[in-house]
Amino acid sequence: MMKKFLIIIFFYAQLMLLCSCEKMIEIGLPRNELTEEKVFGDSISANAALIGIYAKIQGGLSFLSGSMTIYPGMSADEIVQQGNNENTQFQQNMLIVDNGTIDVLWTSAYAQIYSLNACIEGLEKSTGLSVSLRSRLTAEALCLRSLLYFYLINLYGPVPLVLTTDYGANRILPRSSEAVIYDKIIEDLRQAKTILPGASASNVRADRNFASALLARVFLFTDRYQQAADEATALIESGVFKLAETPEKVFDGGSRELISVFSSIYPGRATWEGYTFVPSSLSSVPAYIITGSLLAAFEEKDLRKQQWIRMNEIQGVKYAYPFKYQTRDLNSGARAEHYAVLRLAEQYLIRAEADLKLGNMGQVFEDLDLIRKRAGLSVLKREISGEELLLEIEKQKRLEFFCEWGHRWFDLKRTGRVDAVMSGQKPEWSSDAALYPIPRTQIERNSFLTQNKGY
Repeated sequence: MMKKFLIIIFFYAQLMLLCSCEKMIEIGLPRNELTEEKVFGDSISANAALIGIYAKIQGGLSFLSGSMTIYPGMSADEIVQQGNNENTQFQQNMLIVDNGTIDVLWTSAYAQIYSLNACIEGLEKSTGLSVSLRSRLTAEALCLRSLLYFYLINLYGPVPLVLTTDYGANRILPRSSEAVIYDKIIEDLRQAKTILPGASASNVRADRNFASALLARVFLFTDRYQQAADEATALIESGVFKLAETPEKVFDGGSRELISVFSSIYPGRATWEGYTFVPSSLSSVPAYIITGSLLAAFEEKDLRKQQWIRMNEIQGVKYAYPFKYQTRDLNSGARAEHYAVLRLAEQYLIRAEADLKLGNMGQVFEDLDLIRKRAGLSVLKREISGEELLLEIEKQKRLEFFCEWGHRWFDLKRTGRVDAVMSGQKPEWSSDAALYPIPRTQIERNSFLTQNKGY
């Protein structure tokens, strides 16, 4: 039902809201007060405006949908693409400032942030909405903006922290540190948690669990281990979510493992990954091929390798490709699948790492064993060292979340292991490649922006 509603309302919401929300980095149009009054004058229009932003974020190959799997996946050691085009710069870790994809990622992310800022401001000024509805829609917008900023800083490092629609101020903003942006993300998610319901009617929209799951991740990324463990534990013990019985069932329509999902609004496609990763036929070379290093990291009996990876053999050459999402095209016989944004398995691994840092060893083994047993693997020996446990967490995170939302790329950078791992696989590796370049077009538009080292 939500999927159909998103499709129907998408164009209406865009027409109403986006006429005053052009790409903030590129253009600054004056706010249209009449349009703002119409959009946020009643509950139906206000809901439509926010759902329109959801549709932008979730539709096609946007900044978040699909892109955060494919490009960090190539930058890390997960997948490679056949051919020679701009995408090869990602897998070679040799991006240039004029790379068109880098520019599109940046501008689309900030366009979505601008739309969310316009929504937040419109809700604040509205006199036609109840306080409770205004608060709930604002909290959802804060969650979405937090998600966008999390991925921006993990791609580019420090970025401008744009919190208003004031074009004059925004066009000269310098880059804010990652610490400042993380603090803002935490502030907004904490605020959202106090407002949003514990579970939404559909986990397509942000709810309290979305805020808590993202908070747990952010706390881990900022070395706030007790808070990370507490947030993860609250979700694990809530009774709302449950690990799927097997890897194959994780993304099923009825899976209780999924804390947050994106709805498909692109005609004929269930997920961007399914459409792109799954070849059109058994005789087709996959568009993206799993690396030998990732394949070698799996034990043969690992159910994740058996159920989440497929092979096409063409002229004697075997090509492995991701098969987490099995549905390439929507048709009458297509498997019902959800596009996972946040899932419970991550919370177990967050808690395991946080507890290891805190010295709570018993819980570390328990959480890791749950993930391993679901994959058909044996439990860990209790004699292994803390350093070995940390590497085991890294490995299980890699195998559990390969080709999902850039987890591998971000974890290697977060833990300081990116140089050691990447230099062993990519001879031309440079430490500067851990951050993407700020697009040349943005540097030219805003003289207060500085470029990342090495570009």
